[in-house]
Parts: sequence; C-alpha cells; structure tokens
Amino acid sequence: MTYKNPLLEIISDAQRAMPHTVRHIPGIDEPQFLPKKAASLRTLTLNKTSVRVDKNGKIIVGGQSNLAGEEISIERAIFSGSRFAGVGGNLIFLPDHAAAIETGSGIVAMRQEPVSFSVVNPATLEEVADDAEVTTSTLPVFVETIDRAGQKSFGVRFKLSRADQKARGEETTADELLCSIVTGLSRVIDKLTAEAILATNPEAFSLAKAAAAGVRFGELKALVGKDANGAEIRADGRLTAQGIEAELTDATDATLIGDFSKAAGVIGPDMTILVSRLNTAGDVHVTAWLSCDAVCPAAGKFWTVSA
Repeated sequence: MTYKNPLLEIISDAQRAMPHTVRHIPGIDEPQFLPKKAASLRTLTLNKTSVRVDKNGKIIVGGQSNLAGEEISIERAIFSGSRFAGVGGNLIFLPDHAAAIETGSGIVAMRQEPVSFSVVNPATLEEVADDAEVTTSTLPVFVETIDRAGQKSFGVRFKLSRADQKARGEETTADELLCSIVTGLSRVIDKLTAEAILATNPEAFSLAKAAAAGVRFGELKALVGKDANGAEIRADGRLTAQGIEAELTDATDATLIGDFSKAAGVIGPDMTILVSRLNTAGDVHVTAWLSCDAVCPAAGKFWTVSA
C-alpha cells in the first residue's frame, strides 16, 4: 500500500472548506449564510499515525521520496529522535482509552485510568541478632503520579502558501511539515526531561558519588548540552563527558550524567492538527499541538559537570 501523509487530506479539506454554513428557516425561501472559519480540524492518534523512515530511521522527506523505506508510528519516530531516549531514558505514551465503571445506577461512566512512574531502590537489609526485632524501614520506592489534566501544552504554527505547494509539490511540503513537527516533539521531550532532572538539584559528578548511589558503570550515560562542559572526544572518535559515553543535545545548556532510566518523558496519546484557509488563493495556516511533561521522582541518580 502506498504511504499517504495524513496532513495532505487535512490541508486539502481546509482549502475546499466553505467560509460559511447555510441555515434554512421554515417559511423563508432565502437561506441564511452564517460566516465561519474555513478550516479543517483533526486529531491524529500517535500510535496509529505513521511516517516513512529510511534504513537509518530518519524520516523521508522531499526529494528523498523515491527511497525505499518503512512506515513507523509517530510514537516510534518521537522515541527514535529523542536524545534522552537514546541514552536510556523512558518515554511514556499515555493510553488513548478510558475504563468503563459501573455507577450502581445502571449508567456506565468512563474514567481515565491513572498512570504513574516509579523508581525502586534496593532495600537495605541489616544483620539481626538472635531474638532481636528487625527495624521498620521506609519502602525505598519513589512514585510520581502523572496528572493528565496538568500536562503542559505545546504547539507550533506554520504558514503554507498555495504557490509553494504547487511549485515544490504537495507531498513534499506535507512530508517536510510532518517531519519538522515530529522531530520537534522529540526535542520538547529532551527539554522537559532535562528540566525535570535539573529540578532535583543534582550535585557535581564523581565516580565515588555514582558508586555510592548504587549505579552500575554500564548504566551511566551523559547528555552534553550547549555549554559542552566536560566534553571530550576520544582517540576512537567517541564523545565522552568525564569518561562517560555521551551524546550531544541542544535541549539544555548543562551536561548531565546519570542513569537516565530513572526519569521519563510523558506524551499525550494524540496530536491535534488545525488547518485554516487564509484567502481564496488557498494559503493556509497549519497549527499542531499536544500535551507533554516529564517526571524524575527520585533524586540522587543524576549529576552535572561544571566548566
């Protein structure tokens, strides 16, 4: 089956949309024309909407349209493009369904199931003398419940001229637009997770602190931000920070080292697309927005690197 960019239909519908609705009043021959915005509004479910990627996982756009590739969900594309996910971070895509509950009155209500992210630390076992009581400890589990209603909203708007779409090709411009939005979502997640980690006030990195926190050396990864603090390129061409394998990111200024599986980016189940026609020529505004957030429930698993 030939891949079809979902934005193509939404843009086409907006360009054909009428700038009014017709209302017929009984007893009056002439209908009323009520003005409205010529627009098309759709919701794209992230795990059911796809993009095409090449063999390296990059979204195929523009002049690359003749390349062989595969279709993957926007969920997977966001994950693949996230530097945070690339160093072991978690991405939580909220489910798009609600659970049915019986109210007792014969009416079934729908409730969104709660979602949470937890970090479980090893229990501290102590030696117990004969006939002695075991000390009661606090369960070393750190849980952060994800508030759907409290998630942050992110959006972007582009203007597409009808002339550009005709000159460069409707499929090309739609592919480039979707690619930019999806890769932008990956960057939003990287920014939010970096902010959540920094909000725990991490200390300066040292191997001694990492050892004391119980982190395996192989679990340590680094994200090198725009200040590039501590970044070095080894003789074999690998990027490191304080000797820890690293990746670059423009989502933060800081260099972060830690076990990134102890934090998570959270993404709503769908993305809303609004395409509004601006004039009779067919120029449009394309607006996309969705909800995202990040959680880092346990401090002490991340560190920073100073200049």
